Amino acid sequence: MLQLVGGHSLWFKSFFQTFLPFTCTHEAKSKKIVNSGVVSFDLLGAEDDEGNMQFRIDPQSVRTIYGGFTSK
Repeated sequence: MLQLVGGHSLWFKSFFQTFLPFTCTHEAKSKKIVNSGVVSFDLLGAEDDEGNMQFRIDPQSVRTIYGGFTSK
C-alpha cells in the first residue's frame, strides 16, 4: 500500500529519530530534508508479545527521491 505524507522537515527529523533503530546512524536522524525534498521509506509494523503494535523504519529502505538532506 502506498501512502504519501507531507510535513515540516524538523518534524520528519524527529520522526526518523524515533522510528529508525537506535543503533542506526542514518543521516535522516541528524539532518533535515531540504525544502521541497522528497524521500521514501518503508514503515514496518508488528505486534509485540502483549498485542501492541510496534513500528520502525527499515534503514535500508530510506531513499532520496528529490533534494535529500541538509545540515541547515
